[in-house]
Amino acid sequence: MQMKLDGKPFIDYGNFHIPFHDDDLYDIELFTHNSDIVKHGLGRGTGMNEMLKNEEMLEYIVENSEPTKNDQDAAFEMDTLLTADEGTTISGELLSECIAEAKEKGQSIASVVRKKIKNANITTMVSAGKGVPEAMPRKRRKK
Repeated sequence: MQMKLDGKPFIDYGNFHIPFHDDDLYDIELFTHNSDIVKHGLGRGTGMNEMLKNEEMLEYIVENSEPTKNDQDAAFEMDTLLTADEGTTISGELLSECIAEAKEKGQSIASVVRKKIKNANITTMVSAGKGVPEAMPRKRRKK
């Protein structure tokens, strides 16, 4: 297989590329002939930024995360904003109950608050925690 640029061979995969696996060839055929129904994803190489853009993944993180004892090890940081519905209030006692239940059950406070407090607009912001290494730019290869 070759990649051509201006009609001239640019990359000859047989010379320096590991051979394609049968699954790779199958995937290439799927993407080429069925691009309307088959979409390429990032697969196992998905980074934290891509994951945090996905609404379903954010919901999963909020509902299934467990608190860590040391915030320096945390994969995620969650900030939850509660705004009581017009004409109602949210008691400090209810918030304390939510925090205690989250600790007791090993759940995120955000997930417990969403289940127990019904008279509020609840927004949870999820970001990379302190335990996630900083993304490093790739270095250019020396020619």
